[in-house]
Amino acid sequence: MADGHRMSVTEEERWALADERELVEAACDDMDAFAALYNRYRPRVFAYILTYATTIEDAADLTQNVFVRVLEALPSYRHGSTPLSAWLFRIARNAAIDAYRRQRRVLPWDNLPEAMRSRPAEGPESASLHSDDLNRLHVLVSQLDRNKQELLALRFAAELTIVEIAALLGKRESAVQKQLSRTVQRLKEQFHESTI
Repeated sequence: MADGHRMSVTEEERWALADERELVEAACDDMDAFAALYNRYRPRVFAYILTYATTIEDAADLTQNVFVRVLEALPSYRHGSTPLSAWLFRIARNAAIDAYRRQRRVLPWDNLPEAMRSRPAEGPESASLHSDDLNRLHVLVSQLDRNKQELLALRFAAELTIVEIAALLGKRESAVQKQLSRTVQRLKEQFHESTI
């Protein structure tokens, strides 16, 4: 700096800027580093868990449970064998499946954050039409089998890449891409057919 003073970086800022490998290694022993890991992934884990949960409170509780499991399992994570996000979402997926094993899986869009399920409406008529569109889409998605719903949840709620989803599910990237593309295309076709 021009005046010769050095700006100090807080521990929180340091970990927020750290690369993934350094953060994971430190998070095993340093709660500030784990907090940064938590802050980095919590919103996506929460959004994913919402696709299983019946209430926002249940999703919040299960998200906390997921990160307790992550903290316990973190020393066993081996960087490079699986992307961290795939490893972490495998824990989230297993926790959600365990917690909601007996329930029929239907993506409860009412629980998802507004920004994830709708776009701003320009007026009352536009808002009504958009709401009708969302309801039709919700019905179509609820008719999908669990595997296709899971794929949509991982891609759009958890915001995982094809590479991360493939690693999490133990499938080839091309197979995940093909299944996702087909599912989305079929939903588009069914949606269009339902509006005619």
